Amino acid sequence: MKILKTVKKHFGIIILMAAYAVLAWEEALAGETKVAIFQLDEHDRTDLGKIQSEFATCIASAITEPGVVSVIDNNLFKNELRNKKGRMTLHEKQLIAERLGADFFLTGSIIAIGNIRRVDFFVVDTQNTKRSTHCFIENLTNGTMSTEISKVANKVKGIIFNQSLLAIYNKKKLCP
Repeated sequence: MKILKTVKKHFGIIILMAAYAVLAWEEALAGETKVAIFQLDEHDRTDLGKIQSEFATCIASAITEPGVVSVIDNNLFKNELRNKKGRMTLHEKQLIAERLGADFFLTGSIIAIGNIRRVDFFVVDTQNTKRSTHCFIENLTNGTMSTEISKVANKVKGIIFNQSLLAIYNKKKLCP
């Protein structure tokens, strides 16, 4: 009985919050979110090129959902990066991602210790680099690449979706 009274008392607020959630959800899905995937920095002298290219291909394929999330075309990247040499700072990557029209970008590194490979990367909001989320894949081998990336891809999509909703709320001043 007490719960029913509380629900009746706050019914208007509950309906209003539900309406804002639906509007934010629709707006988030209305436009396609674009993601730029930067090449991973290598912290080893071992040739990690094959894992590099497989990571980029697998993660792009796993997070792409037509009409919802797309990955910036690799040819646009090559064109933008042709004059860059050495490692880039986070700020340089942010500027490139903005020029390419990306809402988010992935950046990180790959480390080889013996036969074990570890990929550490961040999903970064192009408009606010402080809003980034760390992800990692351990014990990565060529044989486990697609399985491990599939596991982390859902987390990456969740991060992108949640941060997109947060940006919409902040833009419309719906959050305090």
